[in-house]
Amino acid sequence: YTAEQVDDLISRLEHAAEKQAAHKSQAVRLRAAERDLLSSAERLEQLLHTGITADKQLLQQVFGGEEQRLHRVHHVLHVTELSDINSKDQRWPQLKAAVETVEELLKKYCSTTFRPWTPMRPAPEAVSYEAFATGE
Repeated sequence: YTAEQVDDLISRLEHAAEKQAAHKSQAVRLRAAERDLLSSAERLEQLLHTGITADKQLLQQVFGGEEQRLHRVHHVLHVTELSDINSKDQRWPQLKAAVETVEELLKKYCSTTFRPWTPMRPAPEAVSYEAFATGE
């Protein structure tokens, strides 16, 4: 596998997640969007599994460093909520497990540079300072 192949699959996953989110209120389109999303998840999981079982140096080159690729996948996994119909589909947790395994390997082989993903907190809607509110 190559970095370009990984980037392509992650882009497809992101695009499918955007379509799924856009069709939440349209049952037929939502089903089709989730079918595409889960198919993308399955293809990416298969590629990650290849990376897990193959050359660790290649895994480090493709996923190490700033871990942008893994962070993008984590973001999709974090913000996407599958419908009840697909909530038990195993492709989604399998992708999550593959990402976690790649992270564990990167921790082992890139322990000095690896930064785990953490979800971003939403920005505050309003900020107030007590000194301004009281006029002091």
